Amino acid sequence: MGNLIITRILFLVLISLLAFCSKSSPTENPTQDPNMLEVTSEPKYSVLKSAEEKSIITESTLNLLRVFIPGYTIPKAQYDVQSINIVYKTVEPWTNKSIDASGVLLIPILEKDDVPMISLHHGTIDPSEVTPSQQGLGLNEITLANYYASLGFIVSYPDYLGYGSSSTIKHPYEHLESLGTTSHDMLKASKEYLDAELIKYSKELFLIGYSEGGTATIGHAEIAEDNFDFELLHSFVGGGAYDKKLFFELLSQKDYEIKNMPNFIWALSTLNLMDEKLNRPWSEYLNEPFAETISNLDEINGLIDTDLIDLNPQELFKSQFARSVLEGSDKDFIEALDRNSIQSLKLEKPISFYYVDKDEATFSDDISKKAHQYLLSLEVESNLIELEAEGHFAGAIEFYWDSYNDMISILED
Repeated sequence: MGNLIITRILFLVLISLLAFCSKSSPTENPTQDPNMLEVTSEPKYSVLKSAEEKSIITESTLNLLRVFIPGYTIPKAQYDVQSINIVYKTVEPWTNKSIDASGVLLIPILEKDDVPMISLHHGTIDPSEVTPSQQGLGLNEITLANYYASLGFIVSYPDYLGYGSSSTIKHPYEHLESLGTTSHDMLKASKEYLDAELIKYSKELFLIGYSEGGTATIGHAEIAEDNFDFELLHSFVGGGAYDKKLFFELLSQKDYEIKNMPNFIWALSTLNLMDEKLNRPWSEYLNEPFAETISNLDEINGLIDTDLIDLNPQELFKSQFARSVLEGSDKDFIEALDRNSIQSLKLEKPISFYYVDKDEATFSDDISKKAHQYLLSLEVESNLIELEAEGHFAGAIEFYWDSYNDMISILED
């Protein structure tokens, strides 16, 4: 316990010193060719003013943080990283209208013209928390994203809708189509920025995401496969609920408290409002007094307080509702689940599924195995990898670095 306290104190001290370990943004990126003509066409993206004021994240800063990432030995950072916040146009699913969304583009500062691309998709973030374009370095995904960049990848990292520049709308939590579309529009904006700034890159593309990021990744994969600006080499997904029907079947049959039940209430709210065949009152899903309590909330746009519901699915869900899904009679709800599942997608490029054993957050062990077999039945290359970590959240770090090693192997082949 004493060593843990000392580590935390040292980590807080280190974070307070990070500003002194970075350097001001250069006037010219080393990957930029000074002999090329200036791009004069007006770009469709915009760069946030705060991004222009950001410092370069140095490889030495990242390597200081490296020792505080627990339980896993990660490669040594190699390059300084330029962080650019991007605002871009996409379509929000609630009204199908155009909206400004945001994300961060991480560019390694190196003299190469064949830098591969990563589209990185973050896991669940409550709207009250900071998102990729707002996060500072720490024990979080933005630090891992900066490591990817420092190891020689350009990283496109969307906030998703409902965060950052689009924080005035609700986040469509676990909504497959909009997560994929928003992520791909961020990738297109990243490409446009790189082209306008004459920053060189290759067409090689990887997609990566954990938990909700896994849903975003498979949704993005279908779109990216049809985009010839990049060559999608491989997608890496971990800890995700890619098969929503199987997820609900597994969840509804548990007879003990599930601590991540607020996540499902958030996802159910999105599904119910998004699908035109649903839009049901909560009384059709939940027992009382929970249905009335949830109905009285102004909106659900994040993780609700656990005191508002019973965490045991047998106590929370109406038995008739759960039974109708398990028996297949609630066609509309089942179809809505299927539209948000991997079986609704046309996928051809390789996907690797990572999972932890007994994943009580997303049941990713059972879901990954089924998704893997589904792709194999379509003769799509698929890999199934069990992570050694215990628990959903502990699996994230191992997933990211196992994926990195696999990316390097693919590029070296």
